[in-house]
Amino acid sequence: MSLDYKCPQQVFQANPLVTMNTIAKQIRRTIPFTTMDMFDRPLDQINDEVGKEHILRCHGGWCTSVNPFTKSLLDHLGYRTQDILASIPGMSHDTHIATIVWDASHPGSCHLVDPGVRRPFLQAISLDFEKESPIYKCHYARYKFFKEDGDKVLWSIQPSNRIIQKLSKDESITDLSGQKWQVLLRYNLRKPMARYHINKYWQMLLHGNKPVPPGVDGLVFCAFKNDYVVEINATREKIVVNIFDEDSQVERMKMTSEELIRFFITYFPNYPMEMLINAVKADFSWLPVEMIDKYDIGKQSLAV
Repeated sequence: MSLDYKCPQQVFQANPLVTMNTIAKQIRRTIPFTTMDMFDRPLDQINDEVGKEHILRCHGGWCTSVNPFTKSLLDHLGYRTQDILASIPGMSHDTHIATIVWDASHPGSCHLVDPGVRRPFLQAISLDFEKESPIYKCHYARYKFFKEDGDKVLWSIQPSNRIIQKLSKDESITDLSGQKWQVLLRYNLRKPMARYHINKYWQMLLHGNKPVPPGVDGLVFCAFKNDYVVEINATREKIVVNIFDEDSQVERMKMTSEELIRFFITYFPNYPMEMLINAVKADFSWLPVEMIDKYDIGKQSLAV
């Protein structure tokens, strides 16, 4: 990953807002969001150093590696940051970690930085709005953010008419103009010790005491290839590849395991063959057997 900065700390001091947005964009465009690293070794062997190794090799990662890496980079440059937690609609516990950055545009300003997600989250989002944010266009997606109960921020996406019909009350929110949005995450701005809580959650998951959240219960791969976004969702039942340009989905393909491996070799050749085979097999060897049966892992549709 390159930010094209010879003296990044000087650039930060000259224009911290622009630098922060550049970092958020470049990390999301360069580092895939993927569960690939979960199949590279048992989950209890994954730690911050392993996550950093995957990121620096552009193998990617998910929120628990990409976002702490981003926060550490921002801290090093001189930003004032804070870990925050988030939950998926319908789940009672927090399964996601992101970053708040203070004072980037002016004293007291607050921005959300979250490149460790499946969707193209390509900039820092100002949280200095009263009830709802402007609409942000990030590649093919249109987002809006809402404040709830004083200490929560809802990240939402503009859904298709087909999706709108299926949304539950917890999964949707209506803006001031009457337009309905699909809620992707609820960020909790006030819960302290975010890293402690997220690490504790994943330890409980490993020991079978928490369900696996949608989005990491199979092979997920979301990355930029030139100006296109490639999204791969693979469960035990099927492998689906979706490709988006900056306006909409342009292609949808179903593949066999062999076809998917060839797809990676052709378009994302930086992955070791052993990692590809382990990921495509999706044997979930990183989880106890009872977890696979208890939560029907690998058979859910991946929603986030």
